[in-house]
Amino acid sequence: MRSSPANIEGDIITRALVAGPLSSGAGGGAVNPGEIHYYPFDADLECDSDTPTPVTGSVSVEKKDTDSVAPLPGAEFQLWRESNSTAGLQTGGANPDTKVGDPCVTGAAGICGETVPTGTYYWQETAAPDGYDLPDPAVFGPLPLTEDNTDTGVAVTAKDTKTPQEPDGSLHLKKSDANTGRPLEGAVVELWKESNGRAGLQTNGRTSDTLTGTKCTTDSRGTCDFDPTRPTAQPLPARCRWEQP
Repeated sequence: MRSSPANIEGDIITRALVAGPLSSGAGGGAVNPGEIHYYPFDADLECDSDTPTPVTGSVSVEKKDTDSVAPLPGAEFQLWRESNSTAGLQTGGANPDTKVGDPCVTGAAGICGETVPTGTYYWQETAAPDGYDLPDPAVFGPLPLTEDNTDTGVAVTAKDTKTPQEPDGSLHLKKSDANTGRPLEGAVVELWKESNGRAGLQTNGRTSDTLTGTKCTTDSRGTCDFDPTRPTAQPLPARCRWEQP
């Protein structure tokens, strides 16, 4: 860059500057360049970067009921990126794939999604909604996100099956005098579920059976009834035992 003889009002940003002496032209002698006067400079400068901007797109999962195909809220998913060059998802060991972000819980629409750079991804369901079982395996993918599909993104549907429910039943207890057979009112009993795999009832210790519901007091007929159709009743397990405290 060569300067003219005129004064420069402002700062100069340049790679190189020749500030004189300058030739005045044919028949003239050398002249000095003009002065450079400081002037407040306010501007935004941008420099080219050698790092390209990553191409990103959406990777999503939609959670549905296996039978009704209705969206399921309350399912927890974790997104993983394929990073160890081993087929399938590896979540542990010395060289697992890479976890992306925090776990996501599906909302009313049953969807979790992340905007991520191109690559191959997996969704792992880590917790099923209440009343549902995790699928086996609970991994959905691989989902390749490429420069060709970043505009639309990639998606997968995950379906859960409802947890099987044990049928309800009812239980009737009658308390009577061993000698006369007369009904006994006022006896307090508890209902226990066989749950430790050992014969007989165990009510103490770390491996005791399971106390079910609340205590029951026999009425004037000497009876206690357990009926799941009553508003205050609880579902009755298949194998139970009454115990008088």
